[in-house]
Amino acid sequence: MNLVERGSRTAKDGFRNEDDIIRKFNNWSNDNEAKEWLLLMNYIIEDIEYVKAEKL
Repeated sequence: MNLVERGSRTAKDGFRNEDDIIRKFNNWSNDNEAKEWLLLMNYIIEDIEYVKAEKL
């Protein structure tokens, strides 16, 4: 694999990962990993009314 192909693949994988993270945060109430991330960001789970993640 040459450098251009590798860079393209890395970028595509990064965008795919971003979509997965958005999906996890938007489903935070059913996703334990997203809850852990929110706790790490110092959110109190019981105080969260909703989470709206989107790609900029």
